[in-house]
Amino acid sequence: MPTKKVVLLAGYLTLVFFTILLFFFTLTVKISQRMYLLSLIQILILTGLAYECFREGCDTLTGKKLLEVQFNLSDFWDFIAVIAGAFATYLLSVKFQLGPVVAAGLAGTIVALVKPRYGIPAYCGAFVGMACPRYLCSYSTSCLRVPPPERFSS
Repeated sequence: MPTKKVVLLAGYLTLVFFTILLFFFTLTVKISQRMYLLSLIQILILTGLAYECFREGCDTLTGKKLLEVQFNLSDFWDFIAVIAGAFATYLLSVKFQLGPVVAAGLAGTIVALVKPRYGIPAYCGAFVGMACPRYLCSYSTSCLRVPPPERFSS
């Protein structure tokens, strides 16, 4: 299997797994709260999502989608801009105590003025940096978006 196909399939399966997992967990919460009408609607959405994920996965495996996807160096720099936006927002929000909304706006605006090409990716990353310091207590966790285990015990 060519490398490009493996990378695309691994990325696709990762996104599908976490998307369906998120929908499933929200469904279980709705059922536990006895929100049966919303649960039924979410079951319908989850069914459609699973069908579309399967259909897209088949297109990816057969190679129909491989011709459309092109990765280049600008994609890498977009990725770096997303991470920089997250770090900058978290830094401005927590260390300089500007608050998450002001920090995200400031980080996105500064990047858009300095490097307009990377303004949108940096602003997307700013949403990660807006997370509560209770869950992102360090710069490394703001990048990984994984709360430390001791925060769950309280």
